[in-house]
Amino acid sequence: GGMQDLGVLPGGTYSLGLAISGDGGVVVGNGDVGSDGRAFRWTQADGVMKPLGSLSGSTFDGAYAVSADGGTIAGSSGGQAVRWTSDEPQALGSLPGMSFSMATAVSGNGHVIAGNYSGGAFVWTEATGILDFKGLLGSRGVDVADWEFFGINGMSADGSSLVGFGAFGGEVVGILVTDLAVPEITPTAAAVGLLGFAVASSWYRNRRQRRL
Repeated sequence: GGMQDLGVLPGGTYSLGLAISGDGGVVVGNGDVGSDGRAFRWTQADGVMKPLGSLSGSTFDGAYAVSADGGTIAGSSGGQAVRWTSDEPQALGSLPGMSFSMATAVSGNGHVIAGNYSGGAFVWTEATGILDFKGLLGSRGVDVADWEFFGINGMSADGSSLVGFGAFGGEVVGILVTDLAVPEITPTAAAVGLLGFAVASSWYRNRRQRRL
């Protein structure tokens, strides 16, 4: 159907569309309102960009992921990972040493959220709260001794496969985790496959694959 201008928030000068729902009917992202950055939701049904709520004192919010039906949005507000299931944000919690966090991936039903924080990557569900990703993999029997995890950037619809990036033995690599069982998905034990692969970019010179 061609390109469509989604507009800007009231009083704003720019907007960034950052994620879209499964049917294309909901777009989320962020834009400016005065000197502040604000997260937004745009729906095809009404064709209007509306701001999402902010945590108290926040001057910058961003919406980076949205569930398949558009009902759950994941992002950050005031440097904290949040989800929106209505217009008001819910902080996802904190981990030891956490100074900032942001949610960047969400499952199709909105029950599993992942992202990054100042000490690594995290996974969140209502059943477990916020969990350190490296610790979660270790609890599933994966040897993570030489691994560091920096962020989760995408997730499959059922929340069992995640992609992100980290480091293996000091080399920055992309990460694929499959068959990750979390309480929101299945109570059975998981067989977790961890695949590290060198990121092809101007930053990195080597490419190779490893599987744990």
